Amino acid sequence: MFGTNFGNNASSGGVSYTPEAIAYFDAVEDAGGTLTDNVKDEYNAFVIREKDASRYDKIKRLYPYLGGVINSAVIDAITLASATNVNFVDADADATCGLQGDGSTKYLNTLFNPSTSLAGNNFMFYIFNLAGVTTGNLIQGAFSGTTSFLLYESLGTSGINTNFNRLAGTPSLPKLAAGSSMYALRTSDTDLRSFRDGVQYEINTTATTTATLPNFNLFTMATSNNGSPSFYTPSEFGCYMIGEGLTVADSQGFDTSYKTFLTNIEAI
Repeated sequence: MFGTNFGNNASSGGVSYTPEAIAYFDAVEDAGGTLTDNVKDEYNAFVIREKDASRYDKIKRLYPYLGGVINSAVIDAITLASATNVNFVDADADATCGLQGDGSTKYLNTLFNPSTSLAGNNFMFYIFNLAGVTTGNLIQGAFSGTTSFLLYESLGTSGINTNFNRLAGTPSLPKLAAGSSMYALRTSDTDLRSFRDGVQYEINTTATTTATLPNFNLFTMATSNNGSPSFYTPSEFGCYMIGEGLTVADSQGFDTSYKTFLTNIEAI
């Protein structure tokens, strides 16, 4: 089932874990989190799928929100750094997977700055919504003045738009629903696509108004408005991911792979 044997790594039930999975498990447990053997096995299988498909090294940040306590839920599985927690408590972290927002006071500062952490206009921004429907203005990301890095919903409209670097005519998708993923993929200065559950809804080929990536940190469970949070109707997220250098096929493969993980740990 898992392909490559990784030698002397820790294991469960005869399954060898990848070094990347072990490092993440150790970080989660050191932070007070608890992981079942099934969650470990399935997360490890996800890592192997991503490595086998040559996608893993393209994932720059990944928040699976695992461990059941807030100190473990804020850990980035790629760098093992923790996002800055604002007002979340242990009760907001689901025992299996997920983090519940309140739409008014709670958010994470991922400390991910597009201008310093991305090489150029080729990136993917992905979230998975476990529960709840968003009806507020802003969803995820950050903006300041004329630059933006957003997945957002405008009040009074029927869908969600993507807006990277103030692109004119931003691609849109249906409203975010429970049990669905949504993401945007930019493959060049003139190619921005929006997806829901791996299905492409729109593509925009209008050039960005600036190729300079925004210089501010991205938030999750809120949008950074020049460093201050703007909130939306509360929801529970099961994944927050930022990638770079992925193709359309890569993006759809990641979506399928992560949903397999969520399904196999019975989060969805």
